[in-house]
Amino acid sequence: MSNCANVGLGNPGVNQKASIINEKLDSQIQKTGLTQCELSKKSGLSKAMICMMVNGKKTNVRPRTISRLCRALNCKPQDIFEQEENI
Repeated sequence: MSNCANVGLGNPGVNQKASIINEKLDSQIQKTGLTQCELSKKSGLSKAMICMMVNGKKTNVRPRTISRLCRALNCKPQDIFEQEENI
């Protein structure tokens, strides 16, 4: 489970892609046993950024951010984000 409030999420389920991303990311965070605060420190990303990604509010994530998350979580990008089809 995420350890930040679901404040201002608007209409849940509106963006299915966001739902997949946040579920996969939250699952990977749980596997490591890290809190979002610990992940923030380990990755160098802000707690707010991690919270937004876990809650599906941030779906346009830069490659550098993905790289930082993967290093901190010891995983591959596909473990936490869906690849877009027909690129």
